[in-house]
Amino acid sequence: TKSVLAKTDWQKVVESRRANYHQLLDLLSPAPRNDLEALLPVLPEGLCPWALPLRVRDPLSLSAALKIKGVGAWPVWAYFHPRFDPGAMPEATDLKRSIMALPIHQDLNPDDCRHMAQEVLSALDKGGRL
Repeated sequence: TKSVLAKTDWQKVVESRRANYHQLLDLLSPAPRNDLEALLPVLPEGLCPWALPLRVRDPLSLSAALKIKGVGAWPVWAYFHPRFDPGAMPEATDLKRSIMALPIHQDLNPDDCRHMAQEVLSALDKGGRL
């Protein structure tokens, strides 16, 4: 692990992730949709994103449909902690129920991003279901 970390070009990692984030975001937003919203449409300067968080109607079903198509999407908060009271924090509850993430790691290439965007839009057109 230490040798991999020592050999990693961290500036290139940041640049690649930011480029993938922007490309995927651009591909997903050619026209306004009411079933898809980027949680962070503008990346702050210097931020190295981990994923592209998207607000969708049903992240569990959509991520399952995308996995079948080879897209490793995941619902960010699939489950509530047993002590969490959804009624006490409705905004947090809404976010927990609507956020899905797409990978944007440095090993993706432009074709990967195009494939992901195409599959996301196709799945949303089908209602986000299998």
